[in-house]
Amino acid sequence: MSDTRTRIRRGDWRVVAASLLLLVATALLDYLTPPQVNFGLIYMLAVLPVAWFCGWRLAVVVAVIAAALEGINSEVLRALPWEINTWNALSRITVLSLIAVVADRLYIERAQLRRVNAERTTLLRLLEREFPRPIKALGWFSRMLDESLERGMVDAARNQLAPLRHHIRETEFLATDLLAVGTLQAHALPSKQEDVDLRVLVKDAADGALERGRVVLQLPSAPAEVRCDPDHVRHAIAIVLERFLRQPYLSVTLWLRTASADAVLEVSSQGPALDKADYELADLLIAGGGGRLVVVPRNAKRGAVVSLYFPLAHPAARPAVATLS
Repeated sequence: MSDTRTRIRRGDWRVVAASLLLLVATALLDYLTPPQVNFGLIYMLAVLPVAWFCGWRLAVVVAVIAAALEGINSEVLRALPWEINTWNALSRITVLSLIAVVADRLYIERAQLRRVNAERTTLLRLLEREFPRPIKALGWFSRMLDESLERGMVDAARNQLAPLRHHIRETEFLATDLLAVGTLQAHALPSKQEDVDLRVLVKDAADGALERGRVVLQLPSAPAEVRCDPDHVRHAIAIVLERFLRQPYLSVTLWLRTASADAVLEVSSQGPALDKADYELADLLIAGGGGRLVVVPRNAKRGAVVSLYFPLAHPAARPAVATLS
């Protein structure tokens, strides 16, 4: 059954050819049998697959052919009056055409229900994977903030505020914007495009990681301005970074460079490659700003690498690379 679904898709002309062959065979068999044998159901069955796989318009054409062949065998060859022939022909065309339209509508409704169900499943899976990270981070940074305030360490408390705000925005995004999109389409995400220094977003995402000590930054010495939604990009970088940090003891390198008209951020680790579900939301967020996410095949030398491409606000800029940790 699954193999048939794979081979036969919507708009497959083989269905029309098979239905026409069935009509010809049915008409021939109808001609060779006595008039008492009724082949009306078989004529109808030749119309249904065309309506299901090719739409109602082609199915109506096949319905007219089916009605004509059935009429020739049932009335014309028996020399019935033209009034009866005309009425029966119109009746058959009407009935078969209605069947074609209804079958096509059922297919469309079925496809829509399947699409909605798939989108809902994907959205729920995505939220289930993404919500724990910012919520866990909110709890951790809140405790650190409380401890800093209790000890009178104002500077340390101030340092906790920035990542705390970032994770609050991530949680708000997951609970409102992403949930409202529903269809998980990048172009449908609410986005504010700004010129921003990507180095700042990368550092913010790194500083917000709970395992900050295992993150190595390689940032250019000059600004790398990109055109994007800062919150979305920061969120996307944090998602990929966190996925790599799930492997204990391994460091994760964030290397920012420019290539052509893009700024490229490579996130790499000697851990295993990421699954598609690991970067699904990050891919959506980056695509919403005109960027793209590329998963590089894992190799022994570089390990697992995910490259994030962002359009440069000023493509002529090519900053040199400096290493920070």
